[in-house]
Amino acid sequence: MAVDCASAMLLYDRRAHPGGEAVCLLGLSWRRLLAVSATVALSGVTASLLWRPLGVGALGTLAALFTPYLVRSLMAVPVTLRLRRLSPPGKYVVIRSLASTRSGAGAELLCSVLGEADEKRWSILLDAGNEALVPYYERFGFVARGAGVVTPGASTKVRMWRPAPRP
Repeated sequence: MAVDCASAMLLYDRRAHPGGEAVCLLGLSWRRLLAVSATVALSGVTASLLWRPLGVGALGTLAALFTPYLVRSLMAVPVTLRLRRLSPPGKYVVIRSLASTRSGAGAELLCSVLGEADEKRWSILLDAGNEALVPYYERFGFVARGAGVVTPGASTKVRMWRPAPRP
């Protein structure tokens, strides 16, 4: 769980509530992913050059940390493919996660993100964590793209979309 949180905060574009009471993770930042990958590779090579067991230990530690994440990702491939088929055509920004520590802070942050989306003419895509959240997101202009999809953890995700404003 800690690795998931750290990698998400490191690799995804994010927006934060002004009071620090909510965070919204947007799509993967390919620039950050490239920088982190290059840093890890360079560190591994450097460690191996300094002392071979250090390099082997570093690789083993990385494998131990990320193997569970990889396994979960592989198990989720069928769900990911089903959700992808429910995605609209064209480009869009994905809201990966929206979390808050105070009631209402998430809605405030979502309004801010949607304001930015309107300014930049983004379509927004998200997966509601369960079917009960569909009416909540509909209040912000999102529409469900189909029926919910059951995940390996037995929760249901509903793909939702908010089209870009017309010029």
